[in-house]
Amino acid sequence: MSSTAKLKADLKRESKKEKISLEETFVGERESYQKEVEDYESAVLEVFNEFWRANPNTNFGYLKNQICSEFFDYCAMNKPEDEARKSNESSSVAQNQEDPTAQDQVHGTPMK
Repeated sequence: MSSTAKLKADLKRESKKEKISLEETFVGERESYQKEVEDYESAVLEVFNEFWRANPNTNFGYLKNQICSEFFDYCAMNKPEDEARKSNESSSVAQNQEDPTAQDQVHGTPMK
């Protein structure tokens, strides 16, 4: 094998190794960015959900139809969780009102 052919073969092997390495790096970065996007989307949806629950009569007509429907779908999907959380909070308040020796959960002091 001539030195030129050997050099071309070596370059081809190195090129394949570099390409594989770059593809692996790209896949890792893409997964990382996808995770970040999902985290941001989740945060936006949670903030919208809380805002909407606090202001149910607000007009969201300025949002694009697709975005608005996705937001409200998320709110509808989380409605049972919100209701469960509210019932837990109300039962906790009721228990604290019934129990005169209840402790303040934040400060650990007896509640009056």
